[in-house]
Amino acid sequence: MELDLKNYLEYILQFIWQLKKENTLERRPRTSTRSKEDLISLGEDFVEWATEETDEPRLRYCQFYSLKHGILKKEWDLILQKPEFREYYEKVQAALATKWITGDVNPSIAHRFLRIYCPDVKEDEDEKIKLQDMVPPRADLIDKENKIMELEARLAKYESNNQP
Repeated sequence: MELDLKNYLEYILQFIWQLKKENTLERRPRTSTRSKEDLISLGEDFVEWATEETDEPRLRYCQFYSLKHGILKKEWDLILQKPEFREYYEKVQAALATKWITGDVNPSIAHRFLRIYCPDVKEDEDEKIKLQDMVPPRADLIDKENKIMELEARLAKYESNNQP
């Protein structure tokens, strides 16, 4: 009886080891990068996807790389770093930003996407925030102006009372 149990356990362990081995091979990360020609072709397709007229709302890049091409986010991030692809990516940024600005997309959603995907908008807004942090809040300025006017009124009253 023990011999059968021992053989059975060995069989199960071998089976589990084989499953792990097969799973590991399937999940092995990609070791090769895309060729320059593939990147250019992908970039041209990306620009075409972003600029073609369609009723389908195209707001996010993942609609292109994940849904259309089955590319994982990790690989997409690597593709974005390639100089051969970068020019196409920037063209798509401009094309999608145009859709967000022209009113094709709900304004509140459009502003959020512009902030995320359009570096010019983000830089401009960040600069305005820095400037606002340097300037005291408006309420403080109003309080100071009121105090100055009050002091000027007191001074004028004092001067008028002390004149012969």
